[in-house]
Amino acid sequence: MKKNIIFMICAISLLMGFNACKSKQSKEAGYTAGENKLTQLDVDPSLVGKRWKLVELNGKPVEKTEAFLILDKENNKVSGNLGCNTFSGSYDLKTGNRIRFSQVASTLKMCLNMETEDGLKKVLEMADNYNVSEKNLVLNRARMAPLARFELVK
Repeated sequence: MKKNIIFMICAISLLMGFNACKSKQSKEAGYTAGENKLTQLDVDPSLVGKRWKLVELNGKPVEKTEAFLILDKENNKVSGNLGCNTFSGSYDLKTGNRIRFSQVASTLKMCLNMETEDGLKKVLEMADNYNVSEKNLVLNRARMAPLARFELVK
């Protein structure tokens, strides 16, 4: 009987420890359990359904690139061009201008200059919040300097 009680206490302690780790990881990523996703009615219409051209990456101007992204307003899909290769994936918006990109995959063409390509991939992995205006979109990580700046393409 005592062995069963000790076993149950150990099992419960282990489960509580795993849940604490999981909760910490979610908070580090900028998301907490129970947070609501934004509905389509809550999403800023100046953000979605538009083509955003990359103009700055990690504080440096980007010239002569085809890099852009589009946030689909219907199904939370992101797509675009990394500079040479095309990409697609998903995005998730939360209150407080928070964003997370996931399941991002790209074509695998060999390109002459991969600096912009690789940099934009990392931005999509790291970004956890954004600022948007009529003509500009900025992807950020926490309170660091902007990771990437985009301009609206008309």
